[in-house]
Amino acid sequence: MNTLPEYEADDSPLSPAQIKQLVDKLDMNERIEKLAEQAEEWVSKNYPDAMDDNDDFHTQTMYKFAELIVQEWLEQLQYTVLDTQELRRDKSTDYQVGWEDGMFDAGETIKYIFGVE
Repeated sequence: MNTLPEYEADDSPLSPAQIKQLVDKLDMNERIEKLAEQAEEWVSKNYPDAMDDNDDFHTQTMYKFAELIVQEWLEQLQYTVLDTQELRRDKSTDYQVGWEDGMFDAGETIKYIFGVE
């Protein structure tokens, strides 16, 4: 079993090398790695001053990474609902409609809580 390095909430932000170490230890899939790379590229492009301050760069990267993960999850949730609607077509049941409404409400709640569009 993989063991992760200890990390306390009050520690300084993780460096890219530490993030990579965590990703490697957890055997994360390729999509997570791409999201981490996208976050770093986005911060480099949109916050060039952060490159001069490691703590600020790491913090901005982590925020963007979290935002990208939430956006990915919401996209998958939307595809699940759309796939289900396609499958049922005219076979609508109260349960199915309720499930779809619940999935939609869950997505809207996640957007609200995390401030992601």
